[in-house]
Amino acid sequence: MLTKAKALLKDNDTRLVIIDSDIILTSSERGVKALLDILESKSISKGAFAADKVVGKAAAMIYTLLGIKALYANVISAGAKEIIESNGIILECDNVVPYIVNRAGDGMCPMEEAVGDELDPLTAVEKVKKKLAILKQTSK
Repeated sequence: MLTKAKALLKDNDTRLVIIDSDIILTSSERGVKALLDILESKSISKGAFAADKVVGKAAAMIYTLLGIKALYANVISAGAKEIIESNGIILECDNVVPYIVNRAGDGMCPMEEAVGDELDPLTAVEKVKKKLAILKQTSK
């Protein structure tokens, strides 16, 4: 299943693939919003497989809460890798970076920054939601 998810991720517009039995979810959205939507909708069961282009610590916390069995990441931050592995999720990745860079390329991704040294996934998700709300307000 992980191999299938990886293959589907190769589509240029696809940034996220989750396979749960015969359900295949894909997203071309950047960032963690699509993952949050999946978490809140409870649309997948524990033990699904995921492939993602970029995984920071915030996304890793969400994958933990989703109960993903295995994850492929094209790029993963060192903090995210630690979270994934410490939660027993099988990980395949191409590139490990110190942290995920923001879209402007001049600093840390705001979601990675928002979760900081947080170790509790539920608390991390609340921090991500607060940061997304702030970013949404400032972009208006």
